[in-house]
Amino acid sequence: MSFKDDLLTDIDNVFFNLDEFAEPLQIGTDTIMGILDSNLYEEKKYKLSEETKEVFQEGVTLFVKESELLIMPRTGEQLTINNTKYMVEKTQKTGGVFEIDLQKIKAK
Repeated sequence: MSFKDDLLTDIDNVFFNLDEFAEPLQIGTDTIMGILDSNLYEEKKYKLSEETKEVFQEGVTLFVKESELLIMPRTGEQLTINNTKYMVEKTQKTGGVFEIDLQKIKAK
């Protein structure tokens, strides 16, 4: 078994395990296993706001297995997660996991 295989096993058995970090998330009409991390999002935005002197918006970073989502959302696309609307700010894929920064869309 290679290191890459070990990482893929850990993704399933540790990170996306309901007893550890993952939770069921309703995205649109689908329920998937994922991780919503508001602390990481705030850390990223705080660092950026120090450099640009901009006020950062409320949001979350979503981690989801590529096999759960299939298609990575595009920047500017809207996603509804657990009845909250977000706009996709940034996406990246690492080792079969999508990391998606989402800015909360405020209700009008």
